[in-house]
Amino acid sequence: MCFPRPDRPAYLVIISSTNQLYSGTGTALFEWIRYSKEFFDYSICIDNQEKRNYAICRDFCKAEHIRFIASGPYPMQGAPDAGVADATELAGSGRWSVIEIISWANAATNLGVVTAIRPPTILVFTPHTQPLWTLPEADRFTLVDPSFDRALATSDLVCCDSRAELDVLAARAAGCPLLYVPLSIDTQRFRPGAAERLPQILCVADFNERRKRTDLALAAIARRMRRDSSTRAVLAGRASQEVSLPADLAERFDLLGYVSAERLVELYQTSRLYLLLSDFEAFGIPIAEALGCGTPVVTTATAEISSLFAGRQGCAVVDNTDDAAVDRAIDAAFVRTDHAEISASAHASFAPEVTFRSKLDRVMQLVAQQNSAVAGGGVG
Repeated sequence: MCFPRPDRPAYLVIISSTNQLYSGTGTALFEWIRYSKEFFDYSICIDNQEKRNYAICRDFCKAEHIRFIASGPYPMQGAPDAGVADATELAGSGRWSVIEIISWANAATNLGVVTAIRPPTILVFTPHTQPLWTLPEADRFTLVDPSFDRALATSDLVCCDSRAELDVLAARAAGCPLLYVPLSIDTQRFRPGAAERLPQILCVADFNERRKRTDLALAAIARRMRRDSSTRAVLAGRASQEVSLPADLAERFDLLGYVSAERLVELYQTSRLYLLLSDFEAFGIPIAEALGCGTPVVTTATAEISSLFAGRQGCAVVDNTDDAAVDRAIDAAFVRTDHAEISASAHASFAPEVTFRSKLDRVMQLVAQQNSAVAGGGVG
């Protein structure tokens, strides 16, 4: 049971169940709340359309003693998300010191919040910005851009996963209050293990999501297997059990589907390489998780990923369409033994106390300004 904490600012997160809370979006949100919950009285409101994400959120709230507010969906034409029926009422109620909205693509949910929120309530926005083309059937979603622009214009703080994202949003919304807040990993969990590393490549992704370019990853793995007869591969994540494999190599693949958080850590710790050749990643939480476990990474040199990981120990960023460059990076990763050093470097950059401290400080500063304005009669 959760009890109100009047000694802490009331902080409400409103999120659509369309968000993949089993992947990076959920990891980022839940790690932020774990880090900062001693400072805020948290609640999360989510709709119940997508049952799996709804259940993940509900179970997180129960485990962390966070107030859980269930809502129905409220879809809008032109919006890819399910919407949250109670978003407008909650945002306009004045009950919360801070409201946070998540994702550039949550057009219906975020529009419901920004049309209703009023001072002195503080609006925090974590967009995890992606290009519109990353959405399937993107032409249908005409509400995304205007909703995104309105959320940027209304927010008191916009948290950017990378410096590249910050630059994009600075150009899009002049004067927007932007803050670079790289996402974090649990450094107690994502660290090197004692088990021997196997001659295997790990690929964890949503194999149904086109931007993940698992076709390029599978082709690169096949090339490595033909160069080296000992190489194996482990594929995990949505639809990973359904991939088509070359008949002569199929027995060297392990197709796992969804894996538990504990099993994922084991896979990072026992693999020689984590391979992610996406066309776009806003941050790439699995990259940081793998590095935290001391596992070398080969990934795509997009602006966002390069701004976060280029030059980082253990991480090779390459053109995902340059087969020769990908192959060289994979071969180099297989012979690395500096796993402890790779992990230490990742922990120094992506531990919660490193990444989230600036966000906590800024939100607390906004709350102090809010309290001062209210006490002085400056907010009606």
